Amino acid sequence: MAPTVLAQAIVVRSTGPSAATYPKGKKLAAGTSVTLKTGDMVTVLDKAGSRVLRGAGSFTMDSRVLRDRGIIPLLSRSLSSPQAVRAGAAIRSSSDRSDR
Repeated sequence: MAPTVLAQAIVVRSTGPSAATYPKGKKLAAGTSVTLKTGDMVTVLDKAGSRVLRGAGSFTMDSRVLRDRGIIPLLSRSLSSPQAVRAGAAIRSSSDRSDR
């Protein structure tokens, strides 16, 4: 039986108070917890793509794809009102414009 290889992430950018803890190029094993302080921003690359971790909190490197949360409201709008969305971009109606 072949050994199981766990996915890992790599830090591609890091700014803020914890930048020294998570320098560019640091490898983070699957399941590793990244703890950030206020003002931190760490960009990691994993098998699911890149993601930006911001602010105070603890983040687990589990390769879950939680980056596309913005697509759900877009799909909901397009299903309820196809005229409101065109080619993936939200179109404001004339009543929404504040430049009148």
